Amino acid sequence: AGLIAFNYPVQVEPFNMVRNIVFYLAAVLWLTFMLWDGVIQLGESIGFIGLYVLYVFVVWLSHRHAKRKKLQQTSGNKDNHATEKTPLLQDRNVRFGSQSR
Repeated sequence: AGLIAFNYPVQVEPFNMVRNIVFYLAAVLWLTFMLWDGVIQLGESIGFIGLYVLYVFVVWLSHRHAKRKKLQQTSGNKDNHATEKTPLLQDRNVRFGSQSR
């Protein structure tokens, strides 16, 4: 999957990148804290799972927010939508099934 990024342009939302970096660093720090004394406690494990659940929740919220923002942008711009007066075919001589000669 990483090789595709070399061949095709990839656009990443800055918020998503920062969110993933922050949670990655938090997971590494939590893991370092957990392994510092050489013993993994139940509370530390539950905290690690809680961090993952928080990450999933934040990803869900950000996708929901992005979807809502996109819907507001498309519904707010009435010019992009076809109306009853907008012709589907610009050339009135073109008909379905007929071939131009």
